[in-house]
Amino acid sequence: SLAVARLLSQSFSIVSGGSFGSLSGTNNSVLTITGVGTIVIAANQAGNANYMAATQATASIVAIAGNLNSNVTGLAFGSVPLGSTSPAQTMIITNPNGLAITITSIVASGDFSATSNCPVITALGTCSVNVTFTPSVAGARNGTLTVTYGQTSSQQSVPLTGTGTAPGIQITPAALNFGSQVIATASYGQTITIQNTGTASLVISNIATTGDFATTGNCATVSAGSNCSLTVTFMPAATGVRTGTVTLTDNAGSGNQSQLVNLSGVGTQAGATLTPSVQTFPGTLVGSTSFLLNATLTNTGTAPLTGIGVSILGDFTQTNACPATLAPNTSCTISVTYAPTVAGAESGSLTVTDNLGTQSVSLLGTGLAPGASLNTAQLVFGGQLVNTSSSAQTVVLTNSGTAAVN
Repeated sequence: SLAVARLLSQSFSIVSGGSFGSLSGTNNSVLTITGVGTIVIAANQAGNANYMAATQATASIVAIAGNLNSNVTGLAFGSVPLGSTSPAQTMIITNPNGLAITITSIVASGDFSATSNCPVITALGTCSVNVTFTPSVAGARNGTLTVTYGQTSSQQSVPLTGTGTAPGIQITPAALNFGSQVIATASYGQTITIQNTGTASLVISNIATTGDFATTGNCATVSAGSNCSLTVTFMPAATGVRTGTVTLTDNAGSGNQSQLVNLSGVGTQAGATLTPSVQTFPGTLVGSTSFLLNATLTNTGTAPLTGIGVSILGDFTQTNACPATLAPNTSCTISVTYAPTVAGAESGSLTVTDNLGTQSVSLLGTGLAPGASLNTAQLVFGGQLVNTSSSAQTVVLTNSGTAAVN
């Protein structure tokens, strides 16, 4: 306010600049300034019996706004992940004026927020404004911190910058096929690659595997621009087509989301049969060899029959063309002969061992041998005239054996 002293009877009026100033008090002798600019005041003095009225006088008053200073020309928040808020940065506002200045508002635009407790900054005083950055989308983000103050609503602005970062995820391949695998055995591992295509750390919060499959690997956090690998194996619990999935829960996108890799494979198992279960040889002369009788080993399954070995017991021998591994739906022949070393009934066995265990054929045969005997050890003819024939005496040959006497 400007107080104008009075001599005699004086009055004042505003010639121009009335939009940001007003007069009040006795004879409008108090000027209140509410804005910035030039105000022209006219002064009038009336006369009396002793004095003549004075000529009107004018004066110009220039009103200027108080300035505020800040300790920064801008605030840069760098990279901040989506969904998170940066640490606060502080701007110090200084009032260099001899009068207090009222703060009308402190506002941050864009993805920035400002807090302060500065309704008034005292003369030569300071005020702290804390600013944070919470990016709403990935990429460069800009804003402005605007301080409005004084009766003139003057403003001071500071630029704000930051970059929103977010992870991105790419998984290859989208599916794994393990082909055929013998049940209860583990396949070779196949690899899933997780690529972080974004600008922030990719967090894998859970890896879930279903079916006859197992996953190993440590991919809890994947840095921006890098990758990580998981290894998946297949151990079928049953024959036939087997399916499963690997599900990854991550922080890419908005909130937790899932990525799915489909898994498939075929469980296989060998099947072994050895036929016939019993092989009976005809009677065979001791010391001789019978004709061949065959046994057949067949892989009735869907996986190779491996580790094949053949053994035989008794007066029997075998020859075979069986490989160490027999492919599915194929067979091989084992030929057996009987060569008895003693007479009488005999038994033996043909045994095949493989990765499924043992299979066997019972072998039966009879050894044959002749048994020759005479009913007397000697013949006594007594006396007999020369050139005459005695009466005949009989010798009986008996075959008590099981083979012909030749």
